[in-house]
Amino acid sequence: MRYESSFRRYAQFWSKYRPAVLHMMQASSDELQQYQFMKHELSSIEKKPKGGFEFRLVISESKATRETSDSEIASDLLNMLQLSQTGSTLIATNRYEITLDKKQTLRINRQSLSDSMT
Repeated sequence: MRYESSFRRYAQFWSKYRPAVLHMMQASSDELQQYQFMKHELSSIEKKPKGGFEFRLVISESKATRETSDSEIASDLLNMLQLSQTGSTLIATNRYEITLDKKQTLRINRQSLSDSMT
């Protein structure tokens, strides 16, 4: 992911949702977790970026994999997780697939790293 600038457009958005995202990540061992954002929340940050808000973020061993969409919003989410003590522990020990679809539904699916290697 290439959005490494000091300005992170979606940092405040992800900071607001950090507790909910971390809770969903912890709960995702039992089942797929999902959360529906309000339509106006992301569009108040930016009208609609090229390619829309949708993304697919696959995190393994604390890094985004090649399977990940090249998206500023996903990059800012990963940055928030890496800066959070709980988030960094979760992404170091599990593989996550986090998606945001066209209807702005966030989905989090977790797979243990030991499970993905068998």
